[in-house]
Amino acid sequence: MTAVLAMSLTLFVYHLLIFLMILPALCCPAAAKFCAYVHDGFWGGKFLIICAFFIAACFIPQSFYQVWAHICRVGSLLFIIVQSYFLLNACYSLNENVMKAVNNNTCA
Repeated sequence: MTAVLAMSLTLFVYHLLIFLMILPALCCPAAAKFCAYVHDGFWGGKFLIICAFFIAACFIPQSFYQVWAHICRVGSLLFIIVQSYFLLNACYSLNENVMKAVNNNTCA
C-alpha cells in the first residue's frame, strides 16, 4: 500500500512541477518555446526524475502516508464530482442537439 501512495505522491509532485514550469507561457509569449520544450520533450530526463523521486519517496515515514491517503481520498472525490458534472453537461448538450435535429427533420 505504501508503494502505491509513494507513486501517487511522486506523480503529484512531478505534474505540479511540470505545471509550474509551463505556467510562464500564459503571460510571457517569449517563454512559450521553452515551455513547449519542457512539456513535449526531455522524456529521458523526466523518466529519471520520476524514478529518483519514487526512490526518495520510499524513505518518507509511514505516518506521512496515512495523512496522504486521506488527502488522496478527498482529491479523488472532488475529481469524480467534477467529472460527473462534465459528463452530465455533455449529455444535456448532446440531447439538445439531437432534439434540434429531430425537430428540424434533418435525421434520415
